[in-house]
Amino acid sequence: MNIFIVPQLVLILIASLLPTQMRADTKLVAPPRLEKGVLDLQSVNFDEEHIVELHGEWQLFWGKFLEPQEITKNHLNDVIFADLKYKENELLSELAGVHPSISHGTARAIIRINADQQPLQIQFPELRSASKIWVNGKLIRELGQISETAEEEQARMLPFFVDLIANQSEIEILLQVSAYHGIQFGPMTPLKIGRPRAVSDSYRAAQVRDAFAIGAILIMCFYHLSLFLLRRDRYGPLWFGLFCFIISIRSFIRSDGQLIYTVFGQPHYDLMFKVEYISFSAAVATVSQFIYILYPRDLHKPVVQLVVWIAAAYTATIALFPIHIYSLFLTAFQIIVLVFGAYVLALLTKAVYLRRNGSLLMLVGIFTLLAGTLNDILKHNGILDTVTMVHIGLFNFVLCQSLILSKRFAAAFLRIKEAEQEIRTLNDSLEKKVKERTKTIQTILDHVKSGFLLIDESQNILPGFTRSCHEIFGQTVQTQTKLTDYFELSPREIEQFELALSQVFDDLMPEEVCLQQIPDRLSCGARCISLQGAVVRDDTGDIRSILFSISDVTRLVDAERQGQINATLLRLVRERSQVRHFLRESLGELDDLIDRSSPMPDALIRNSLHTLKGNLSAYGLQDLAKSIHQIEDQSKIALADLKTIKMGIEDFFRKHEDYLGIQLDSIHQRTYPVHDLDLKTLQTSLRSTHLPVKAATALEHWIQTIKLERIDSLIGPLQQTVSGLAAKLGKSARLEMIGGDIRVDAEHYRHFLSTLVHLIRNALDHGIEFPEDRA
Repeated sequence: MNIFIVPQLVLILIASLLPTQMRADTKLVAPPRLEKGVLDLQSVNFDEEHIVELHGEWQLFWGKFLEPQEITKNHLNDVIFADLKYKENELLSELAGVHPSISHGTARAIIRINADQQPLQIQFPELRSASKIWVNGKLIRELGQISETAEEEQARMLPFFVDLIANQSEIEILLQVSAYHGIQFGPMTPLKIGRPRAVSDSYRAAQVRDAFAIGAILIMCFYHLSLFLLRRDRYGPLWFGLFCFIISIRSFIRSDGQLIYTVFGQPHYDLMFKVEYISFSAAVATVSQFIYILYPRDLHKPVVQLVVWIAAAYTATIALFPIHIYSLFLTAFQIIVLVFGAYVLALLTKAVYLRRNGSLLMLVGIFTLLAGTLNDILKHNGILDTVTMVHIGLFNFVLCQSLILSKRFAAAFLRIKEAEQEIRTLNDSLEKKVKERTKTIQTILDHVKSGFLLIDESQNILPGFTRSCHEIFGQTVQTQTKLTDYFELSPREIEQFELALSQVFDDLMPEEVCLQQIPDRLSCGARCISLQGAVVRDDTGDIRSILFSISDVTRLVDAERQGQINATLLRLVRERSQVRHFLRESLGELDDLIDRSSPMPDALIRNSLHTLKGNLSAYGLQDLAKSIHQIEDQSKIALADLKTIKMGIEDFFRKHEDYLGIQLDSIHQRTYPVHDLDLKTLQTSLRSTHLPVKAATALEHWIQTIKLERIDSLIGPLQQTVSGLAAKLGKSARLEMIGGDIRVDAEHYRHFLSTLVHLIRNALDHGIEFPEDRA
């Protein structure tokens, strides 16, 4: 396995697991902040994807439990303004300096929205203390029992959602919170407000991501524990399996999806915190032992033992003392963990330099784990405003370590297999085995579809290449000829190719890095050839030759190109209005450049073409952008070049105009969307005005006319459906539609059209005979 693909694999996993608000499927806007407890969102249009987080200053009535109707102007004189998103108990500590014995109060926020908005929903995250929540004067939820004393307080946590009715211009959120036993006053993360579907989809997406990560980690846990049961003298799989089990528990308790509430409803407050903190310290102890087992020569045993003892001491503190005691030592323990992680990274970097087995994978895993841990520590302490990332780092770390252990076990089994093969070889006739094996290998090489050839330090092809090389290159391959002779390369490309080969034979850098500099695809006439290189060393370790495996990937490249075109067309369809505007402006600018009576300066023409090239690339039209780039490389841009560019753009859009729905002849005609609600509003306004009868009738007729839709657009791709079903049934039939451009009232004919589709399918399935049965 090429270990240099692992960082790419890890990046792909991180991208696929990134929280929804960091990806394109949910737009997380940056709204105005709460200013003195008021957040103005009247200008925000909440569509199906918008989610707004509540950041900023809440109105805080410290030391008072106030219900919505009890807040008067007198109370507003005593209000203080505070951002509830503090690290741990920083807010409590600050207020305790003024009121040492008080740790309760009321927080209030007013959100102003457009009254014409559709119904919205608020997501309340964990309130890590006892609380009562009011929304618009209504008591929504009571978590635990709030109190003015620590003795009577009963803390509880539970995230929940609150649906808001439509036609509201102001939302009042009131939180009564007592935090005598908790470590934080206020919500764990900001409240979120948006359309119900957007809020719930964001929460469900986080749960799916967390479930996937936890399930994968548990599978790795059971796999490595099973390996330990099979080989009890190897403790690496044991520590790693325990580590996987611990971090799966932590991810279950503390992650964006909050799966613990889905499974247990409302878990025990103190027990949940203890398990969360213990899972962190226990994970540090187990992973320290695991890393030391893998690299005992690089890590200093006293350092690892010190970290394990510190983690054990902190675990005991968590088990024996309440949360307000052991939470005081969390920051110090986190600093120790980060320092130890930096120490491990430094030693692993040295191990990579020394080419220790699996050191690069371990370095990648530790780095991603520390990056996620550092992100969460900074987030927990109020320094960064991000999302929880430690479980993603943990997943990547587990993946890398699984690869390391799997590689070591595979190597062990491979050594056993090789030993058995050597014994059998010694028992048989060596000469006979060599002849048979040589014959077999030659047969394989003569019939294998992929080509194999060797090149020496002079970059000449050595004898012994496979017969398929002639077919792949489409010409006779000869020994002592350069590999570059069989490709269509420019002098500069030949120079770069030979330089890359020279770097491999120089053997100054890791061979994997040098091999990656060699192009993996080259043109050979109308074919595209794939190249994969591997270093061949002699007994002394010096590079003797490079083995290239070659294959014809022309069809694959064509398929990739068609896939890219399909993706580009799909994107153009989604952004049809922007594309129409782009074509209108770009083609108009090209026409101005072509039709000018006097030529423009070359610099201005190049500037316009450079802008056009960037816009084409932004829409995924890489071939058109590449053609402009080639023209830009010319010393002089002629009028014919501009016409070629324009013709290329027009040819592409005319070729796909049926799919895109964009006719170049009508791009200068502007269209505007009219919603059904707008039409109903217009009809209501007409009835309330005293227009002349003819004018009112004409307007009413116009409204009914523009609501009509083409029949062929209402019944969908029925012709393709008939063709596909006919081919599936083995029947000969086609559908001809006459009058598909007739426009009708879609709502009036809805049931008829849906029945029509069903009737046509039944006619094809049950009414039309098979070809051999027809006259």
